[in-house]
Amino acid sequence: MATETQQVLSSSGAGLENALRILHEGITALIDQCEASGQQPSLFEELKKSNHFVNRLKEWGLKIPESRLKDSILCFLKHIVPLIQKMTAEGMTIPDQTALREGESVPDFLLQAAMDVGIDLNVTNENMAAVIRIPQQVFNLWNVDRVKESLRRQGITKGILESNLRRIFEEKLHGHTILAAKGKDPVVGRNGRIEDSLKLFTRSKSNKSNSARHCDLIDLNFFECVKKGQVILRKHPPDEGENGWDVYGKEIPSIAGLNTELPSIENCAPREDGSELLSEVDGCAYVEDNRIVITPALTINGNVDHSTGNIDTHLSVIVTGDVISGFEVDSEMDIAVCGGIEAAKVKAGGTLFCQGGIDGKEEAQVTAGKNVESQYINLANVTAGHSIVSQNGIVQSNLEARRVLCEGSKGQIMGGKVSAWYDVYARTIGSEMGVETEIVLGEELPSLREKIRFLASDLDGKLKQKGKLKKAQKALFAQKTKLGTLPPPLQEKLKQVMDALRKLERPLKKLKEQYNQIEKDIEQSETSIRKVCAEETIYPGSIIRIAGKTLTVKKILGPTIVYLKGGELVTAPIEENSDNE
Repeated sequence: MATETQQVLSSSGAGLENALRILHEGITALIDQCEASGQQPSLFEELKKSNHFVNRLKEWGLKIPESRLKDSILCFLKHIVPLIQKMTAEGMTIPDQTALREGESVPDFLLQAAMDVGIDLNVTNENMAAVIRIPQQVFNLWNVDRVKESLRRQGITKGILESNLRRIFEEKLHGHTILAAKGKDPVVGRNGRIEDSLKLFTRSKSNKSNSARHCDLIDLNFFECVKKGQVILRKHPPDEGENGWDVYGKEIPSIAGLNTELPSIENCAPREDGSELLSEVDGCAYVEDNRIVITPALTINGNVDHSTGNIDTHLSVIVTGDVISGFEVDSEMDIAVCGGIEAAKVKAGGTLFCQGGIDGKEEAQVTAGKNVESQYINLANVTAGHSIVSQNGIVQSNLEARRVLCEGSKGQIMGGKVSAWYDVYARTIGSEMGVETEIVLGEELPSLREKIRFLASDLDGKLKQKGKLKKAQKALFAQKTKLGTLPPPLQEKLKQVMDALRKLERPLKKLKEQYNQIEKDIEQSETSIRKVCAEETIYPGSIIRIAGKTLTVKKILGPTIVYLKGGELVTAPIEENSDNE
């Protein structure tokens, strides 16, 4: 680019030389016309002196800097234009004239000379911008069309800003630097993207309350029943982008967007062309830890009742109806109930979804290894390994989880007991009638410490047992090396020892995993910042306990957060607290 710019700008020397030639020929022709016609206006001698000056400039052209020569020609044009106009006023006939903006006329050779001298041009920003300046001396010799032609002669062919050029003459901006042309930056191509065909992420985001930030709680999950062969994700290829260009018309290539690949999801496979990811199973789809989970599912069309009996399976379960009182559903994976759960026992190794709500009649036992998510929870006992989320209310129920979220238009916790490790969030806690509502955070720590003591003792016993077996194995291997072969009784003993070691390996591994997990849980429990948040109201009759400290609410509190500070429970407006944090 720089080379092209240099070549265009260096051509101005030839333009100045041509301008001097045109001026000399034009003035000489006027002198010859005067002499031939016998007309010698009062300024005739001045005209001859001007021609003499042009000849001197031609001689100096090779000796003085180009910029100085250009300034000299501009000064000369400023002098010669009014001189010739006065000669015309005295009656001299001058052929080939062009009318200017203000009713004046000048010979065409002066306009041609001005065009060859050109406007002041500066190309900047890697040839992406061209600015011009029209000297005051020759301002009347220019108009929009002549400026555009001058730009073209100097190689500026793209992005000319005609509105700016018009403004120069409308506002008489002689001597001002004006942007005359602007290049177009290339448009980088859009990256390839993955479309969530089930809209699981979209629905989760749109249903997340803005106020949940105060509690830093959890995203809401949503499940979708899927069929084998159904599209889960769709890949859109990247765009090529759009090329740009500089003011010289040179194309600037765009950068194509980056490609993206379909993620790997268990129980899914891509099409042969890689454009879509399809479910390989009939099952359940939901979002967990910002990724889509697809699990194969046993589908119960209708209710779980006498027609189906109890359900016990290692697969995920989808119940299209209700789980009727007195029946049980037990899955090692996830459970999705499209209807409601009555006074039943429902146990999921993963997450339990209940679209219709839990109406437990004081007898329902609902348990999930991960999360429980329900439309509402009423008169039920619910336990989750991670989080419990109720869209529209928790009434007279006993809940245990690490985190509990109750929002929606009727997000009220009323009555019962809610136990959590970290956070409890609701729109309203308690009721106007003063129903006793107990919220407890941090009471898991003593039981965790008791569990780890039990696990440590059990693990120690298993490790000692393994040590004894290893010692016996080593002794038997030593005898085998010494004797070459073991007698049958010792061979049988070695076999028993090795079988015992193999049988011990799995429970020992499980114990270690449990011990490590409890260790992490204790660390998280000891260091967590526990909070109870009410977006709208906490009513009298509510009892809040955090890490052994108790707050009995005796007057109505507005939007409030309750937390432990300096060993005591304090309350603060949610907005004030969030700002401080």
